[in-house]
Amino acid sequence: MIDKLILISGEDYNKEVIEYGLVVIRNGVISVSIILLLGILENRLLESIIYVLCNFFISTKIGGYHAKAQIGCLILTIITWKIALTHPEYWINCNTQFLILLAGVCLILVWKNAPVLHPNKARFGEKITNRQRLESVGRLIAGYIVTFIFLKLNKQEYFGVMITSMIEIIISMLIGKAIYMKGMKE
Repeated sequence: MIDKLILISGEDYNKEVIEYGLVVIRNGVISVSIILLLGILENRLLESIIYVLCNFFISTKIGGYHAKAQIGCLILTIITWKIALTHPEYWINCNTQFLILLAGVCLILVWKNAPVLHPNKARFGEKITNRQRLESVGRLIAGYIVTFIFLKLNKQEYFGVMITSMIEIIISMLIGKAIYMKGMKE
């Protein structure tokens, strides 16, 4: 089927790249479907949608760790989703100065480390440009704006999901950077 699509397109696409892309799309659909199903079962569908959108919007530019197997990725996704939906009141009780400091530290970490490219990606090993860094930081800033809008609207559960999700993305970025850079040195 892929050969036929390539032939119809009239372009010289790499079959392996297309196959990999289709696998990534399939795995993403499975992960999102399971998260939304769990959200429905736990009566937290809106929070689950916010989690998925936040992760998609921010992590696609920042990058991060990817489990070697799809089941590992799915398990990590479910664990981080559950963490993000658990106890959002922890963040509400933090003082504003701490949250601003945390946001600043995260922005610096993203500027210094993002985007993190997986070794299987075509651009892996290329020098990261300032434009790529600005795009990563811009996504994080947009996430912060939405997060603080939720706070000002007194939507504490959405605020908690967003801030926890963004911290998880930053942690994934740092872990991915450490693992992938270690692999480059070996």
